[in-house]
Amino acid sequence: MKKNRIIFFLFFTISLFGQNTKDISDAEFLKLQEKTRSFFNTNIDSCLYYINKIESSRNKIHLAFAKGAKGNIFSKNGKTDEAIDLYNQALNLINGVPNSELKFQNLVLIYIYGGNIYKNQKSFSKALDYYFIAKGIAHDLQDEMQVSMINLNIGNIYNEIGNYEKAIKIYKIVDSVVDLKKLDISQEDYYSKKSFVNFNLGISYEGYFAKNRNKLNLLDSAFHFYDKTIKLYSNDNLYFKMNSLKNIGNIYFYKNELNIAEENYLNAYSISKQNKNIQIEYSSAYNLGLVYFEQKKVNKALHYFQSVDSLYNIQNNLGVAEYIDANFKQAKIYNSLGDYKRSLLHSAIYLNNSDKINQINNNNIIEVNKKLNNIEIRSEIQKIIKDNNQKIFLSKVFIIAFIFIFALLIFLIFNKFYTKKKFKERIEKLIEEYEIGNAITDSKKNEKSEVAISLHVENENEILERFRQLIEKKEFLKTDFTQQFVAKKIKTNTTYLSSIVNKHYQKSFSTYLNELRINYVINEIMMNSRYREYTTQAIAESAGFKNADSFTTSFKKKTGITPFQFINEIKKRRETS
Repeated sequence: MKKNRIIFFLFFTISLFGQNTKDISDAEFLKLQEKTRSFFNTNIDSCLYYINKIESSRNKIHLAFAKGAKGNIFSKNGKTDEAIDLYNQALNLINGVPNSELKFQNLVLIYIYGGNIYKNQKSFSKALDYYFIAKGIAHDLQDEMQVSMINLNIGNIYNEIGNYEKAIKIYKIVDSVVDLKKLDISQEDYYSKKSFVNFNLGISYEGYFAKNRNKLNLLDSAFHFYDKTIKLYSNDNLYFKMNSLKNIGNIYFYKNELNIAEENYLNAYSISKQNKNIQIEYSSAYNLGLVYFEQKKVNKALHYFQSVDSLYNIQNNLGVAEYIDANFKQAKIYNSLGDYKRSLLHSAIYLNNSDKINQINNNNIIEVNKKLNNIEIRSEIQKIIKDNNQKIFLSKVFIIAFIFIFALLIFLIFNKFYTKKKFKERIEKLIEEYEIGNAITDSKKNEKSEVAISLHVENENEILERFRQLIEKKEFLKTDFTQQFVAKKIKTNTTYLSSIVNKHYQKSFSTYLNELRINYVINEIMMNSRYREYTTQAIAESAGFKNADSFTTSFKKKTGITPFQFINEIKKRRETS
């Protein structure tokens, strides 16, 4: 009997262990992996279900992928520390297994998840590091499609920092690769990738328009790609459908077609609420609040702005820009309704969080960050607080502001006068020095006289004479006229050449060279009308500088003004003379 109990206990233990950990074939793992990745943006619960199935495997590669994927999900929900911990576990696991194609394929994915984690944390520089590592491994594997999708993630970084032109260029290249590889992937995967690309193109054009409001064609392009995402590629992919609906609402908001904007926002809000997608529900609620705020439907506006507050307090990785602006708008609404207590409450929330806006770059909302971060809003919220506190300090504030502005104006007027005076003095000095004769020729004559007086050694005399001949031939106008070049040309070494230049011209070789070039430019500007029409880059190149920046810096250091200022002044004087 006792023996039977022991056998039963061992059987039960083995069965229990077998349910928790078991061998999963690579073929089964790849199927589960594909399912996991397909649900990343659409259904977190389904995604976690497949990750948990993979986690039952004893294979370290399988486990590494599962931990990396789970870290990716956690980072989306604002659980940054847990996400980074899972990512590090994934990296340690996969680095501990022998090299194989499956290992490197999953190492690519894990580095991508690492990039995603830091991108969600707004650590864009670190995210790029991981994306580039993933891209290098994918390139070695000759996985062109994976390289392309990593490029898409890099494009998202450019989008985040506002470099929309670069992002658009990357997305279009990715789109062409996806089309070329269409036959190599499943139709479902093809539609998923096309959704991703077209949706991000829409975001780029919308963000680009937000910075260039006069270019309405950018808004039309954004609409085109959002519409294309919904009608052609989204299918059952609710994430892209919800987001595209919401962003089309943004476009109609920009066009002041508020009723159509409201309709799109409501659709996005409804679908996101049904599918428990808090991020889209949050931004849709914010956008609906904006629509009703513009329409002066204060009760509806308050309802959706309050939803923004509630959702932000539930999930801490939601957009702080929307949260701050929603509280600013609520402060204004309650102030207009005479509910000063609530107005003060939301004003305090705004002020306590407004500094965070400088750390965020969220271009996928209607009111872009600059509107939330400008001085007028801060002044307005301060005014609301002062009004709510019975306007006790209002008169003092106006007096202090008036004195400050008056003092600032006096300072600006004085500073402008002083700057103009100094500018004229510099111009006069330059013209006085170079208008009589050729500045370069004068410089050469001085050099000759100095040489005649200073020469004591025959070898030194010979080196100086050769150096002077190079200057007379205007060799210094060549970009390769370096100390090494000259030393080789006149058959000496750089140390001796430097010593001689310092002795006879009381300055270093590079300082003397810059002066020769600047003197040449000044002379040409004053004596040659065609030269005055050259671009700064062309002038820089003509004088031997490598680029316009180094030339402008050298010119301003010597003269106190920029080449552009000097040219304009000479033009004015020539026209009036």
